[in-house]
Amino acid sequence: SDHVCFFPLKLGTRWSSSSQQFTTEIQAGGKLSWGQYTGFVCLPDREKPAIAAVAAKLCELPWGRLSHKNDPCRRRLELLLDGFVKSGYRISHGEDVINGGTVDNLICPQIQLPGDYESYLQSCLSSNTRQKIRRFWRKFEAADELKITSSTAETHDRDLTILLDFWLSSWAPSRGRSSAERAVKKYREILGQSHSLSAVHIPVLWRGGQPLGALANIVDRNKRHLYFIAAGRDETVQDPNIGLLLHAHNIQWAIENGIETYDFCHGNEPYKYSFGATDRHVSNVSIYRKSASKVDHLDPAHIGDALRKAINLMESNRVDDAARACRQILPLLAAK
Repeated sequence: SDHVCFFPLKLGTRWSSSSQQFTTEIQAGGKLSWGQYTGFVCLPDREKPAIAAVAAKLCELPWGRLSHKNDPCRRRLELLLDGFVKSGYRISHGEDVINGGTVDNLICPQIQLPGDYESYLQSCLSSNTRQKIRRFWRKFEAADELKITSSTAETHDRDLTILLDFWLSSWAPSRGRSSAERAVKKYREILGQSHSLSAVHIPVLWRGGQPLGALANIVDRNKRHLYFIAAGRDETVQDPNIGLLLHAHNIQWAIENGIETYDFCHGNEPYKYSFGATDRHVSNVSIYRKSASKVDHLDPAHIGDALRKAINLMESNRVDDAARACRQILPLLAAK
């Protein structure tokens, strides 16, 4: 009668042009709110039987593809995959690279923080980086017009808007305006959720009354873990040390607030390693059902969504696709 394991999932319906059918797709539930990591919540002494039971249940459900991404626990992932090592499924391990293949999003650099900031400077950094941080920090402290503030309940909305306006200006040219605006809307949503739990920290660098840059972090005080989520800076200001000052301040703040892990999250950009980060790897696994039966690929609970998509196919003058879609849905309706 006791709960021993949870496996949060997100379900959706997609029309596949290649296979000419609807398919129910399952993803890790953390993707609903851009969770940096996903996986199981499971009692350690029940892992093997519990995850085997989860896999067995998933085999009974109708779906075409199950994607499990961003799970850092290889042991639990392998227990899940053991349930699909059979002829009816195909397992694929994918990549996740961006910026022309120069950044691997399945690598998550992290810093294991010592108990005080001076120890961090001495033990985690190269001598060149340590000297650079000290030098620019002295200049920062000597400049009366420069300051770094930390967001409060009263300043959260202002500070988040500053950061997201900078982020939008930086990314709209490469991502496209509409795509960047959708990302900003999502950032505002997920950081708002975390702010309601008092779990957001936003440092802002100012020159007088002008903001120069900001970082957004989600802070898990129970796990003593800080997740660096997004950064934004005024790119009209030609000062390459804005990011250096903000991350140095952020790390010092984290140590002073009892944080043990400073997590840069996804992407192995070189600058992260200058702060002493080491790699943590996550998964990108997809499981495909091989069954030729179109009924096996569509969850009857998603008939309504499938019908709406079939109507969209007709309204887009894709009559043949719409007819195939309806022929797939018809047996599921008859079964009801």
